[in-house]
Amino acid sequence: MGINPRPTNVDAMADEDAYGGVIGAVRYSLAESESRLFRSYVVVGTLLTLFISILFAFGIVSLIAATTNATGGNLTVVRAFFVVVLLAAIAPILAPILVVARRIRRGGAPSPRRQFGFGLAGYGYLLALYLGAVVTTPDATEPAETGVFGPVIAALNGLPDAWGLAFPVGAAVLMAALFRAR
Repeated sequence: MGINPRPTNVDAMADEDAYGGVIGAVRYSLAESESRLFRSYVVVGTLLTLFISILFAFGIVSLIAATTNATGGNLTVVRAFFVVVLLAAIAPILAPILVVARRIRRGGAPSPRRQFGFGLAGYGYLLALYLGAVVTTPDATEPAETGVFGPVIAALNGLPDAWGLAFPVGAAVLMAALFRAR
């Protein structure tokens, strides 16, 4: 089930000042978690968060460059909305990592089985994010509908673009329900 014994080399991190900020929480979750699946999610989720952040940074630079001669109004709102979309995309990726780090630090460490569930929820959100991206892909750049996943790709391409938002939002809601459950 992807569970291993608790590491013993990180006992010094158990105090209240064990980590500071998101980077420290990622390191703390990786060191203190007992589930291998969750640990793998910490690595994958962190790398994907960095990748998405870099893509958005390039996108905002391109947006600003394309709209430098425009004056205020709607373009300013578009630039701000770009950052909101970034946060909406990466917050659920980091949420399982931050929740586990917080619970471990406060002494109510989730069981290895629960950490496994957090890892599954994280990977589920990543899959939902990918499915949402496939649904909203413009017609000219849609992936080929061939191979084993051809019928799945065809079904996803046939959905209206608005459904692309339903996958990640639904996964985030399910993830929040998992966090609330004790």
